[in-house]
Amino acid sequence: MSQNQKKWTIGVVNFHSVVYLEYIAKALYKFNKPNDFKFIVVDNSRPHEKSLEDVLAPYKKKYNNVEIIYYNPTVHFPSGQHGEALNLILEKTNTPYLLVQDPDFFWVKKDYLNILEGYLNAGYVAIGAPYRTSKKITDGDSNFPAAFGCAYLMKALAGVDFYPSADVEEIKNLGRDVGWKIRKKLSKEKFFSFEQKQSKIYLDLGKFSYDVNPYEYYDKENKRISYHLFKGSRGYLIPKNVFKGYDGTNISTYDIHDTLNIGKIRRRYGKFFYNEAKYADSLIHKIVIFSKSKKVILKIFIEVKKCLTKLQVRTSNPRSYIKYKLSKIRNDKNL
Repeated sequence: MSQNQKKWTIGVVNFHSVVYLEYIAKALYKFNKPNDFKFIVVDNSRPHEKSLEDVLAPYKKKYNNVEIIYYNPTVHFPSGQHGEALNLILEKTNTPYLLVQDPDFFWVKKDYLNILEGYLNAGYVAIGAPYRTSKKITDGDSNFPAAFGCAYLMKALAGVDFYPSADVEEIKNLGRDVGWKIRKKLSKEKFFSFEQKQSKIYLDLGKFSYDVNPYEYYDKENKRISYHLFKGSRGYLIPKNVFKGYDGTNISTYDIHDTLNIGKIRRRYGKFFYNEAKYADSLIHKIVIFSKSKKVILKIFIEVKKCLTKLQVRTSNPRSYIKYKLSKIRNDKNL
């Protein structure tokens, strides 16, 4: 492989999730080698989110490896639109490896591209997060990693694409959603799916005003490697309550109680995941991921130091005491 040739194509289909994309890009460039990949974002938003340009401009200017495609799908149902956009990414991929992820899917390990590459070089054709569901899967292994967070060996994808079935009933009843043809073909090959667990991060992040159903995923060493919010693009921000669909029909937005609050909540999730990767395996991990600023981090260290001093003589339940102190800091509106 020549020095200038990329190893990876990273593909994301955006749908009114630019806040998430900010943190996906931040983690991608901070925790991996930018010269190893090109980053393609297909924007299916309606209207298009032109703020993507502002979010990705610094990386585009510095590394010249970003492509934003403002796309108008030709099909009329969400899965079809998503699959169509992923196929556009597939067509533009000329690297040995392809990573696709939903905008509400977050990797929380440093150097995660190198980790995924290790699996693919070990003979796996796909590695990622499964979608374990009670729905009937008729084509391939139901444990095969889903297209919302999966790395592929590109040569293994020859002859298949991401299109879902055009029959909505087949999607619902037979599991023929985005990537089902890939699952059908590659289930016969060697693949690896992370362990999936229901996540309770929302208990720490507070109330949210739109529907998410978070899961977290664990690697072979039982270390958390990623999160998926599921439905994380719901409650998207549209200027008007009703907009024109791609087929010309009127589509009502979801009921949003406070659009500004949704933006703040999404940013909080994004920051949480970024900080988990940044401070993974460190002693301050559980403390810093909740921090709002460097000022908060400094105050946390001061308070923890006080706590540790008191623990020697006063406190019979040190864990509860520290948890109480940290909650006071997190809820301090002056920080």
